[in-house]
Formats: sequence, structure tokens, C-alpha cells
Amino acid sequence: MKKFNLIYIALLTLVVSCENVYDFDRDYIIGADGAIQNLDDAERLVAGMYESVNYTTPVAFNAYAGDNLQVGAGNRGQGLQAHQFTLNSTAGESLGIWQSAYNVIDVASRLIVQIPTVAEEGQEVRRDQLLAEAYAMRAFMHIELFRAFTPEYDNPNSPSAIAIDRVILFDQNNVEYLPRSTASEMLAVINNDLSTALDLADPAATNKYRLSINAMKAFRARIGLYESSNASLAAAMSSASDVISEIPLSNQTSYLAMWRDDALNTEVIFSIQKDPRDGGLLGPIFTDQNDDVFFDVSEGFLRGPKGIIDSGSGDIRQEVLIDFETEISDAVFGGGAVPVGKYLGTSRANRGIQDYKILRTSEMYLIRAEAAVRSNAPAALTTAANDIRSIRDIRGSAIVTPPTYASQAEALADIAAERRLELAYEGHRVWDLKRTNTNLSRAAADCPNITPCTLMISSGRFTLPIPQSEIDANNAILESDQNPGYN
Repeated sequence: MKKFNLIYIALLTLVVSCENVYDFDRDYIIGADGAIQNLDDAERLVAGMYESVNYTTPVAFNAYAGDNLQVGAGNRGQGLQAHQFTLNSTAGESLGIWQSAYNVIDVASRLIVQIPTVAEEGQEVRRDQLLAEAYAMRAFMHIELFRAFTPEYDNPNSPSAIAIDRVILFDQNNVEYLPRSTASEMLAVINNDLSTALDLADPAATNKYRLSINAMKAFRARIGLYESSNASLAAAMSSASDVISEIPLSNQTSYLAMWRDDALNTEVIFSIQKDPRDGGLLGPIFTDQNDDVFFDVSEGFLRGPKGIIDSGSGDIRQEVLIDFETEISDAVFGGGAVPVGKYLGTSRANRGIQDYKILRTSEMYLIRAEAAVRSNAPAALTTAANDIRSIRDIRGSAIVTPPTYASQAEALADIAAERRLELAYEGHRVWDLKRTNTNLSRAAADCPNITPCTLMISSGRFTLPIPQSEIDANNAILESDQNPGYN
């Protein structure tokens, strides 16, 4: 059966801490039928929905298959299939994103059906906010599926994943098989869910561990770049501007605290809490908890044009991107391995354990800049230059500011360089290259032995394969429906 045809939802006991962050009793599970009797039940199920999100696989794939890493001395095979572009339809990367997203979509869809049935006088605002979060979460998961499994983002007829806008019931006597949706169908579900969520959301709900209006607008801005129509780019600019006006960029102190202490009094728009009881940790993507370094910062990213070194020693991103803290670090700019420092963990006891920072204000500046240039908006080159300058100035970059762009191509190249630096190891790099129709090119020092130095955009390997287990179980998806390069 299809991986998302599930009929059980974990109802997790909720405890609210002083920061209004959820903690869970992972042993308390009940069936979904009749689970929501009141809004307290709904609140617990919404909490479980957040707990179910696994963002590690998108981060890992975009890091391993991109050009920001080189194989480390302690690598024992971790991530090498993605790094060497040899993934196949049985790869864990594909199944991990597919199964996790559809599990969460199933939970969200059930909440969308059940929450409106709860009638508690005087609690309409709370009810609508919970419903808004379910719609927004379903949109978020569809965005991840769209990014991973759609070969051509800007082609409305390109095959994508499966758009699910309702509860899919398990019935072994009457199996419902669903084919792949087109890109336009996926985008319609995403945009409709975000619009519905924004209509329902409570402006006073600002918890950054929950999907707020700002987070919903940020997702609308993100997907607008992928859709890349005049209308979507205009919506991306407008939504990004709204978020920027509400949540400013972090100064250097706050930026460091955001990554070292998971502090949310910063530019974080939406984050998912992780703790030692959870799987899917981010730090071990790069360095194992026993100090084996699986992947180092690549030479091309470290020393390449507008890379980490070019940003200057005063740029706070150097202190975050490079591991200067642990005893394994050999981060000497004159040579030697440079371990990744973005997910060191909040303490030595919690090595590699970091919250998923899904949305940040800096991404909104980058989206607004790119959308302005791509859509030829009025004063587009000036808008883009100002947005890039805003990020570089507050980070302490040594790159000459303000930038001036003489052409669209020059502006887009500079925006892409800043996205690479600012959003490094956050789950965007490979899909940014695909979205902008850019070949992947690694520095010669980053591709010894059998590691390829280049990946042409025509290869198909910027897109993940539909999991073989889905093809085997789903009569509506044939082997011939597999993504190019994998069949």
C-alpha cells in the first residue's frame, strides 16, 4: 500500500514550557478515529504534527550532492552515493523525503477534516489558528516534495509528486491508486492551502515554533521563486517584504546565538525543536558524535570567489560555518581539513543536536532581490543591490558594498553567490542550482579519485527518483513514469 495511506495518528501529551515550546510523551498513542473531541485534543495532535517533521534528509541531500563539501578523512561511506551522483530508486534519500512528507500530510489532512467539527463557544480564533497551521503544514510538505521530485520547476506539465488535498483512507478491498501530479497541480494545492491558512490565521499567534502568518507568507515567497511566473514572482516580492517588515535581520551577536544556542529572539521565522530523544539530527550529517569527520567544507566554497574567506574575518558567518570549537578542528586557512560548524549542537552533551531553522529573514531578502530581477520589476537592479547590501553589512562581510549591477545576469550571479554563503547547509543548494538552470562545478581539490567534478543540469540527477517501493505498490505509477536518469 501507499506509504501515506495510514489510519493512525500519534496523540502526544503536551507540556508547555516557559518558552511555549512543546515537549512530548512519545509513548502515548491512540487511533485517529474520534481522536478530536475538543480543542485540547486538536492542540495535542497539532503538536504531534510538528514533531513528525524530518528535515534532516533535505539538508543532507543538498549538502552531499552539492559543491559545498568534500569527503572527510573519517568517512566510512556516509553520503557517498549522493556525493558521487550514483543514487538509485531504492536510495534512502528519496524514501526519507517521500515517506516523511506524506506521513505529515496525512496528519494535517485529518486535522483539516476534524478540527471544524469541534464547537467550543468563544474559542473560534483558537480553532481557526489550529486549522490554519494544518493547512500551512500540508503546504510546507508539498513544497518539499515539489522541490525533490519535480524535474522541471517552471514547466506546468512536468511530472511531480502526488498532490494530496484530502484524507486517503486505507481499504484493502478497494485500493485507491493515485498517479503523479503535474507541477501545476502541485503548485495549485500548495497555493490554495497557503491562501486558506492565511485567511484563517490569528495575527496574534507569533510563536516561532508554530506556523504563524509570517511563516505562511515566507513559504509563499519561497515557492514563488520555484514557480517563477510573473504573478508568482510579484507575490514572492510582496510576501517577502511583509515578513521583512515584521522580523528584522539579526545583528552579529544574535546571529551567533541563533546557531549556537537555538535562540529565537532573532531573525528566525519558523523553527522545529529537536532534542536528544529525537532522531534526524543535523550535526552527524557532517561530523559523527565520536568526532569522525564525514565531510569537510569544500575548497571551492572556502577559497572560491565570494566564498567563506572572501567574506572576511569580520563576517560572523565564518564563525558559524567553520568548526573552530572542538578538538578535531583543523580550520587553518593555509591548508588542512575544515570541519563544518553550523550544527555543532547547543552543548558538548548535546553534540550535533540543533533545531531545524526552516525559515529565516535573510532568505526573504534574497528572494525579494531575485524575484525583482527575474520579473524586471521597477528599479529591480537597485532593489536587489540594496537587499544584498543589507545582508552583507549586518553580517560584517568584507565584500565591497554597496554592490552595483549593470545587468540582470550580473545581479543574478551575485545573488546566487550570496545565497550559497548565507543559506549554506540549510537544504537549498542543489535545488537552487536546478531552479536557476546552473551546472554543478566542484573545485579540482574537492573531487579526487572517483568523485565527479561536474554535474550537467541535463543529467537529471538534480532531481530525486520516485522511491521504488512506491512504484512497486502503486499501480498508477509505472516504471516508465520514473524521473529521467533513473529508469
